[in-house]
Amino acid sequence: MQHKADITAHHNSRNESVAYEPSEQLDSYSTHVIKAIEYIRINYSNKISLSSLSEELYVHPTYLSNLFKKQTGTNIVDYINNYRIEVAKDLLKDSRNKIYWVAERVGFVNQRYFSQKFKKNYGIYTCRIQTKGFLWELTTMKIEIYIITGKNTI
Repeated sequence: MQHKADITAHHNSRNESVAYEPSEQLDSYSTHVIKAIEYIRINYSNKISLSSLSEELYVHPTYLSNLFKKQTGTNIVDYINNYRIEVAKDLLKDSRNKIYWVAERVGFVNQRYFSQKFKKNYGIYTCRIQTKGFLWELTTMKIEIYIITGKNTI
């Protein structure tokens, strides 16, 4: 039986659907790993732990952890964080989205931790600094500067 990677949709600040399709194909994974990945893709914005995930799948946490690491090459916590960061990267493309909002939206309860994970994945911190009529936005591998006039902000 072959399984293909599903496309998971999430919504940006304008409530538009934004598709995110991970690069890996699920057809070589066991049923437990596929179900774990599908659960993560659907519930990434909620608190997910190895314990809650294993309860959801009716398997022992150690078994799931070892199987997941063996088949995907990464541990479950890193997979969850990497998935969240990928979704966040898309949400950060919209300059109206505040970083703290994006962090919370994708399941990070702490903006500092989110920024650290973002830096780990992309080599930079994500930050917005508004000073002297400029908004400095660092969300990808470049810095974008916006001139702010009057009450209009981005």
